[in-house]
Amino acid sequence: MIRRFWRATALLPKLGISNVVRVLLYRALMRFGYYRYRLPAGKPYAGPFLEFAKSDQGISTVIENDAALLLAADQLLVGKLSYFSSSAYQVGFPPNWFSDPFSDLVCEANAMHWCDIQEFALNSGDIKSIWEPSRFDGLLLLARAWLVSRDGRYSQGIEAWISSWVAANPANIGPNWKCAQETGLRLIQMLVVSGLLQRWAGVCATPAMIRFVQEHAERIEPTMLYAVAQDNNHATSEAAALYLAGLWLQERGVAPAARWRALGRKWLENRIKRLVMPDGSFSQHSVNYHRLMLDTLCYVELARSEASDTAFSPAFLARCRAATEWLADFVDPLSGDAPNLGANDGARLMQLHSCSYRDFRPHVALAANLFLDARCYPTGEWDEPLHWLGRSVPSHTRVQRQSHLFADGGYVRLQRGVTWLLLRLPRYVFRPSQADGLHLDLWSSGRNLLQDAGSYAYHGDPSLIGYFPSTAAHNTVEFDGRDQMPRLGRFLFGCWLKCQNLTFDPRALKVSAAYRDDRGASHHRSIELLSERSLEVIDEIQGFSSTAILRWRLPAGAWRLQGRRLQGELASIEVVSDLPLTLALVSGMTSLHYHSFEELPVLQITTSVPGVVITKILIA
Repeated sequence: MIRRFWRATALLPKLGISNVVRVLLYRALMRFGYYRYRLPAGKPYAGPFLEFAKSDQGISTVIENDAALLLAADQLLVGKLSYFSSSAYQVGFPPNWFSDPFSDLVCEANAMHWCDIQEFALNSGDIKSIWEPSRFDGLLLLARAWLVSRDGRYSQGIEAWISSWVAANPANIGPNWKCAQETGLRLIQMLVVSGLLQRWAGVCATPAMIRFVQEHAERIEPTMLYAVAQDNNHATSEAAALYLAGLWLQERGVAPAARWRALGRKWLENRIKRLVMPDGSFSQHSVNYHRLMLDTLCYVELARSEASDTAFSPAFLARCRAATEWLADFVDPLSGDAPNLGANDGARLMQLHSCSYRDFRPHVALAANLFLDARCYPTGEWDEPLHWLGRSVPSHTRVQRQSHLFADGGYVRLQRGVTWLLLRLPRYVFRPSQADGLHLDLWSSGRNLLQDAGSYAYHGDPSLIGYFPSTAAHNTVEFDGRDQMPRLGRFLFGCWLKCQNLTFDPRALKVSAAYRDDRGASHHRSIELLSERSLEVIDEIQGFSSTAILRWRLPAGAWRLQGRRLQGELASIEVVSDLPLTLALVSGMTSLHYHSFEELPVLQITTSVPGVVITKILIA
């Protein structure tokens, strides 16, 4: 307990004293009833929210009839809703806004003020399962389907969706008001829907829609201090929502709109300058949260431009460009997928396409269009958002960086032909969510040959929740059966690793780095991409007490282990060392979508003696 206290105390300067003060102030205001007074319970109200009857039915979209889009919308209308862009559940239409299909339970906090709800102590389990329908992906799906088909079932579904949500969720009451970021994501999605319908069919918002937007902005504003204290996408999402609501409401003469516009703009400038590092890395060390952050910036820039508002600062736009370059470099251009780095709660904004959740190309294409004035890929279905948002496809093509050191965020990317790898350096400027120092991700011809486990979920079975962020769920070395950094809380590790002995040679395609943990164990990793089909990894391990385990997490397939050689259809792996080693092909887990996981094979190499282990990988 004493060691845990001192570890937590040592983190205060890294977390930021001002952030700690903001959190304490937020909790004090919560405890003494300020937020209940500032944000009183609202009352349900009726629509309509959109004036479809006045729309110009003669205006058609530039998107051709999409069978996949209409099929998905039809499934939604009969009550089959996709959760976390993965499995669909029969939840009715409109859905029950408080049911959790994963546990078959219904949240009983739907009549409570959000201040009284403990999100990790609900009777229904993971609150994110409650929040998922209220992120309004379904509403955006219906809007696209109606614009493509002009089928009245979809416009009626849009009104039914919004009316049902408002009736079940009066302002500040129930779990769907608990998190200001969730409130902000819902608000942004609603503004995207309203904007699309206005652009392509002249559908106008009603006073009920104005009230919806205003109530959401009112919820976000007073808790911005907590969002800022998180140093993550809470603040970027909430600031973007305030700015967008301010722009939208200012056109409609709502009094607080100018204040919300100014406050959102202020915090966007502030947070992007702090949280997006000069090399484009984002504070959360997560590919999916990076995408979410970049999507919010895209819609902010689109709305700002359409409203002819003053441009953001050159420094802000420079970070937007850097963040775009970062995500473009992390996305595999053949598959559209990306390393499963960091936390991932399934959040995705502006799904204006029918590509899969794991396909990042539509989002890269939009960001590159806005901030780089370039395209990243040949023409494809990932260009659909550009058409919906009235953007022309640039003629200039961005040239992808072959190998690059992201020194601020702590990543190295090496590439030769269709093969590339990513090394996670043990460098943490912001709090890490996973113990993934010196993790290696390997890709070839669009396939992820050495994989990160992902994050699965934030609440549930403790053994599962603890596994995915752990060192054991990464392609690195685990010492003495413990994580590289001690866990201090649900989202907090202590004793952050420091990168040592970093060398990077982009011409020879070599990189090496090391760390020493708080108990004296050290790991030095050197990687050389020898050819388009081969690489060598040298791991030097010292200072541990009993055992060191090196893991290589593999794609599913028929792998055969013979001695110190593992043979599969996609690659072969040979382990060379003078040390006594035990090799075993064991089962691990991977999570490509929130709240779902599957098994995968893991090559596990165990030793009790310090020294050097060489792994030679030959890609088929």
